[in-house]
Amino acid sequence: MKAFISYSHQDEQNLELLHRHLAQLKRDGLINTWTDKNILAGQELNDTISSALEDSQLFLALISPDYINSNYCYEKEFETAQKMQKQNKITIIPIVLEPCDWLSTPFKDYKGLPKDGKPVSDWSNKNTAMLDVIQNIRNLISGYPIDVKPTTKGKSKSTLPSNYKIKKEFDSLQKIDFQAEGFNSLKKILTENLKEIEVIENIKTRVLNDTNEQFIATIVNRNMVQTESKITISKGDDSPMAQMMANSSQYRLSFQFDDRRGNILGYSVTWDDFDLFWVREGDFFRREKEKVSLDDIANEIWVDWLEKVGIIV
Repeated sequence: MKAFISYSHQDEQNLELLHRHLAQLKRDGLINTWTDKNILAGQELNDTISSALEDSQLFLALISPDYINSNYCYEKEFETAQKMQKQNKITIIPIVLEPCDWLSTPFKDYKGLPKDGKPVSDWSNKNTAMLDVIQNIRNLISGYPIDVKPTTKGKSKSTLPSNYKIKKEFDSLQKIDFQAEGFNSLKKILTENLKEIEVIENIKTRVLNDTNEQFIATIVNRNMVQTESKITISKGDDSPMAQMMANSSQYRLSFQFDDRRGNILGYSVTWDDFDLFWVREGDFFRREKEKVSLDDIANEIWVDWLEKVGIIV
């Protein structure tokens, strides 16, 4: 399915974030996106944009004060999309980036994303907001037949692949940002998990330290004598394992429990020609490294932590 992304150039950072979250949908062959960045040198702007919009089945509008202020986005692209919507040719999806008066516009007639139309900027973690957006888009397009019609008009041309994989190189700032996003997401997941288990009788939890570099929390099970466990999560360290890594030790997360065994679990940021991703440090020296998601990491740590205080999942 082809998605036309309508946005203000003032919102390019959020556009890039959306593209990153759309990556798996593209790999699954469910979506193919178009923005004005696809316009080639020498192409006529209005005709190219109009043609791309007419060939699309989804209209993703990145709503912000700048979008509403843009005559081209609002009065040209959106108004055309509304006409197509009335003819059942396209589905309009407002993605609210920033607080703005969008509920006073025709966008109010369409379900706004993320959940309840809460602006992405108002979420404690933008990735969580975008995940909600992606899940809704996936649910929508999964009910549609895969679109195989050519997107070019006129004479037929040789078939080109719909998804291109472009090799990339990642600089240190991208790796630092990826590590920080992972660290913050894990802290949020574990903090929410701690709140959830406090409903269990005689289970107490507390976050002892929460900084940009370290997170320390403890679980106490008062149903058993002296049963408690503290976890320390740190960004990078100078352990022997970290120093052996091919990547710099700063691009990792270490997890240590106060169980006197001194074992430190580690997950490192690594990369290939296309993506940044996480691997278990025990897998690091294998030829084929297994990618692990943040949900996988959080689940592994959480289950291990609960078992230490006598809670079985």
